[in-house]
Amino acid sequence: MALNLTDFVMRPNPGIAGALVSVRSNFFRVQSFLRGNVYHYHIEIADMANKSSNIPPALNRRVWKAFESTGGQGILNGSRAIYDGRKNVFTAMPLRTLTAHEASQFEVELPQEGAAATGPRTSSTQPSSGIFKVKIKKAGEIKMEELHRFLQGTSSLTTNCLTAVMALDVLIRYLPSMKYNTVVGRSFYTPVGSQSLHGGLEVWQGYFQTSRPGVGSMYINADVSAAVFREGGPLLEVVAKIIGRQSIDELRHYGLTPAPADRTFFKDQDNNEMSVAQYFTAHYNMGLRFPFLPCIIVRKTIFLPMEVCDIVPGQRYNKKLDEQQTAEMITFTCQKPDVRANKIKQGFTLLETNNPYMQQSGFKVEPEMFIVKNCFKEALRVDVKCYDALVALTEKNMLEEKAEWDFISTLPYEEHYGLSDADFFRSRYMIQLKRYSHKEDMQQAQKEAENDFGLKKSLNVMHSKARTLLAECKYEECLSLKMKVELYILTQELVDRLKDEAVTWHAAGMYNLYIEKYSEARRHFSRATDIDQYFEDS
Repeated sequence: MALNLTDFVMRPNPGIAGALVSVRSNFFRVQSFLRGNVYHYHIEIADMANKSSNIPPALNRRVWKAFESTGGQGILNGSRAIYDGRKNVFTAMPLRTLTAHEASQFEVELPQEGAAATGPRTSSTQPSSGIFKVKIKKAGEIKMEELHRFLQGTSSLTTNCLTAVMALDVLIRYLPSMKYNTVVGRSFYTPVGSQSLHGGLEVWQGYFQTSRPGVGSMYINADVSAAVFREGGPLLEVVAKIIGRQSIDELRHYGLTPAPADRTFFKDQDNNEMSVAQYFTAHYNMGLRFPFLPCIIVRKTIFLPMEVCDIVPGQRYNKKLDEQQTAEMITFTCQKPDVRANKIKQGFTLLETNNPYMQQSGFKVEPEMFIVKNCFKEALRVDVKCYDALVALTEKNMLEEKAEWDFISTLPYEEHYGLSDADFFRSRYMIQLKRYSHKEDMQQAQKEAENDFGLKKSLNVMHSKARTLLAECKYEECLSLKMKVELYILTQELVDRLKDEAVTWHAAGMYNLYIEKYSEARRHFSRATDIDQYFEDS
């Protein structure tokens, strides 16, 4: 079944006027991939001890790795199968004895992982062992040739093509997902280069990757991301950071429970009552350094002193950050384009695109960022009405401030708009430019738009004035523009019509900032930058 994505008219041939500008994109072109069929299998993994199939992906991957290490108990047939951690397995060759009519079941024994195992763990990947039941059934075959035809423009987009793209997505993420335990969505995170946040947290650098169809080729879209994790290490040190103490000794004044270790009693196997502190002295010849601190309750009658506990690194923190943590997070993620590009390339190398799984699928990727040829500047010279080119140049910060002002102010407005309208469009364009060292020029353009062309109530003019005040750090004057009602109405319209645009959630953030709901404002601003990382207003 073909999917009609749009009714758009096909674009004309690429323009040839003007000098091309080379722009590095965060895409890597796929040179080749399998043309034969890919075999798709449905898999279910259940914990026999707990009689549960609700197993987190990280543990599923451990079970699959154990299953794969035994040759798949004879069914893998020499194929390097890839698994998405949930319900899907893909192979370049059919698995033995598996059909679409009957599922095959296998038992996998997962050994206990030792404390010395490498790599950080999330709470969902705590060491688990036992017997797991693996049930596999053939789901179908994916015709990769159909995806090749779609990329060349000779075939429509079908459900088979979408499944093929999903299989390539699983392929490029398979090795990182098996190697790094901290996988969140389409990103994996490493503690390398992490930065501490106050309150016992830290932000980790992550790497996002996914496959995307393009004209004539598939591409790997790679980017950097960031996420907050609980800081690992001795529990006492982390607790001290959480409550803002500089010294462990200062915890003496913060009784977390009414019973510290030297007054927490239990009965041992011989029915002798003793405190936790006495038990550790008697059985481990270990005198507690901080017996006045409470214990961790492991079970009803099992207690551990805080000083013998460590926080396992790699535990994702999903709660809302406070203002200081948010500011520290922004500092970590704000990077210059060249720094960001280098980090994207660093993350791309971690995919190890020459690994055996990709080799078996004939998957080869160009190691350098794809170069995009643009002629935005020439587009505006040829046609000043090309508003998309103006938006690309200004909102994506492609030009420095001086170059931006010099270029936009010298466009042939009279030639394209006529003498009567040239000044209108010149001022309309000028109010969108950077304003840090062009204060007087910007004020003049705003004044002309308001007085000469009756645009005082124009949202573009209001937005320009607000950005000017913001650039001058005049925050109270930004809020004194008194557009609360208009902003509320505009926000509602944007949510109804443009729910997936960054400007919608920026408007929602501005309204909540105006009415002093700061936590809601931060949430909406964050959503805006998640949608468009270049949306600098948020």
